[in-house]
Amino acid sequence: MKRKDLLVEIVEDMALMRRKMLHSRSACDHSVTHAQMGILMMLQQEGGLGLKEVASRMCASSSAATQMVNGLVKAGHVVRKEDASDRRKIGLTLTAAGRKKLDQAKQAHVAAFTKALEPLSDTELAQWHTFQRKIIANL
Repeated sequence: MKRKDLLVEIVEDMALMRRKMLHSRSACDHSVTHAQMGILMMLQQEGGLGLKEVASRMCASSSAATQMVNGLVKAGHVVRKEDASDRRKIGLTLTAAGRKKLDQAKQAHVAAFTKALEPLSDTELAQWHTFQRKIIANL
């Protein structure tokens, strides 16, 4: 099989695996969308990002990002704070409820991955991890 064809199959298989894992979770939490969960993860990793930064990193319009953030603010997962040096800028930060929601999602994700990767031996799992790290470093 040619490298290009193999890469196409890998991309398709990754998307299929993701869909199956999301669909198979028995206790789906529909209070936060997948995109909103991405925003929560961004804020946890990088702190007080502005709305424009969030929209840019999500490849979303400002209005779409605003709608997602509004839902997170309304749910109590995120707060908006004025920038002390420039009041026109609004920073977004996680609340304790937002951190708790992320922890719950991570636990569910780890459980789903644990089940999905059961067919792999410990050696294969370690190889998978090595491959992931190489890909991440290349990105």
